[in-house]
Amino acid sequence: MELHGGIGFLSEYPIERWHREALITPIWEGTSNIQALDMLEAMTKKNAHVTMLNDLENTVAEIKTYHNIAESAMNAIRNTLQMASSLSPLEVEFRAKDILSSLGHAIAVITLTHIAEKLGIDRYALVAELYLEKYLQGGYKVGSHDLGRKIVNIEEG
Repeated sequence: MELHGGIGFLSEYPIERWHREALITPIWEGTSNIQALDMLEAMTKKNAHVTMLNDLENTVAEIKTYHNIAESAMNAIRNTLQMASSLSPLEVEFRAKDILSSLGHAIAVITLTHIAEKLGIDRYALVAELYLEKYLQGGYKVGSHDLGRKIVNIEEG
């Protein structure tokens, strides 16, 4: 609903029907903030994230060629979880969506580097590196020669 705005409510558009018929909607009702709170509750009360973290650690260990990129993303996950554990319950609620966004971005970087490693396609690693810089390291510098080189490499690769 957040993505499509009012169109999601109007029956003249197919989006309304798709949303209504989606099987996940009755389970995960609410805004993305509510979903983030639900996920953090599952993490804190049931340790729902532990298996995922173990799997990610194993995946990062498998990545040799692009290990630095994947390890940087894994460090972002560790730092985010450590920061979240140091917050009060009220602060965690306030930052729930941002915490899970950071975790999701880091998982995306690890996944891209894993794909690059398995398929031997450097382009995925370049995208992972740009994604890491943009979403986990505060963004890249506008007009950066290095950024331009990376984008040209992606387009030519």
